Amino acid sequence: MIILVTGGAGFIGSNLCTKLLDQGHQVIAVDNFISSSQNNLKKLKKNPYFKFYQLDVTQKKFLKTLVKNHSKLDQIYHLACPTGVPNCLTLAEEMIDACSCGTKQTLQLALHFKATVVIASTAEVYGDPQIFPQTESYQGNVSTTDERSAYEEGKRFTETLSALFVRKYGLQAKIARLFNAYGPYMSTRDTRVHPQMIQQALSNKPVTVYGNGQQTRTFCFITDTINGLLSIMEKGLTGEAYNVGNDQPTKIFDLAKLIISLSGSSSNIKFIPHFIADHHGRLPNIEKITALGWQKNINLETGTKILIDYFRENRPKY
Repeated sequence: MIILVTGGAGFIGSNLCTKLLDQGHQVIAVDNFISSSQNNLKKLKKNPYFKFYQLDVTQKKFLKTLVKNHSKLDQIYHLACPTGVPNCLTLAEEMIDACSCGTKQTLQLALHFKATVVIASTAEVYGDPQIFPQTESYQGNVSTTDERSAYEEGKRFTETLSALFVRKYGLQAKIARLFNAYGPYMSTRDTRVHPQMIQQALSNKPVTVYGNGQQTRTFCFITDTINGLLSIMEKGLTGEAYNVGNDQPTKIFDLAKLIISLSGSSSNIKFIPHFIADHHGRLPNIEKITALGWQKNINLETGTKILIDYFRENRPKY
């Protein structure tokens, strides 16, 4: 099949491209490098079945280029959007543009090619949830105006657009709500919790924990996340949303201790105030996606050790 991945140079996108190529597909990727890395494409570009365009999904050139240069697309994975809590402050407008204009253009492209599309959404659509675990029917506890709203509300609007195209045009679109993916090809300069703590630990610097560290998240290793996306594409129902994540919660304080231990670091833990409104916890109900045959295979300790080893090998040389 011929498959398009928007955001193909990002952490999840580059891992997805690798998996699809390994399965024998022809893969087209687009990215504008606003929060991704060209380094993630080095191995991919050596594959003759991989094609890359430096394009912004919010611009008309994205649509024109794909329609002009390709006569067929079978599937689309729409991942293009800046991610990470710090980017809610620095790239808020770009997040909104990607979630609105970028998503609409991607859905229009899918209509043109009669392609099936999986839309990458996020656990952030649940906001600061009051119900645990969160099922896909839970509508969340969110704010339209706080500092995280560009991403949270942007992704909620992404889902709204997807549902509209399903109802109005009969588009084969499905939604994946991703919970804290981590693993190789995360940037060593990424400020999300795993990369930031690992970089601090490998440098024997204090590992920073925001607040009291009792807030919880569920971390899903990248290979499990990718398999979730594939399961939704192949077996998910049109118009439906699926949580993709680990159903075992971890306190951020405990994650810091695990990273220090696994890396053999002499770091201590430093508690600091959060720079943005934080959420107390998230926990996905994964019954819906496991009914598709998906299962998680990599536990937190194993996955974290893999990422630590990856960062050891790929740390910037000064």
